Amino acid sequence: MTDVDERGQHAFAGRTGFGERQPEFRVDVTPPPPRRRETSARTAFNPTISTIASAVAGAHRRDRHQHLAAHPRPPVVAGRGAVPFAVPYLLATQA
Repeated sequence: MTDVDERGQHAFAGRTGFGERQPEFRVDVTPPPPRRRETSARTAFNPTISTIASAVAGAHRRDRHQHLAAHPRPPVVAGRGAVPFAVPYLLATQA
């Protein structure tokens, strides 16, 4: 399931007959591995947002296109930054 928050999980568990529910949320933040800029530009870590490549392709002004294409290159190639990964869990007992 993607794009579901804790309220949605609680509501779904309640509708399907689970009684006591306890949320747990885990976040891991790690440095990204160095990789080619082209690979990074075609990767979307969230299915509801555009990739950098599609944002660059959608830029209407040429100067904006060049800025969007050049900006992330040095940090991506060097492996700088952070990759957050968040997972909500819901522990529940069946009523």
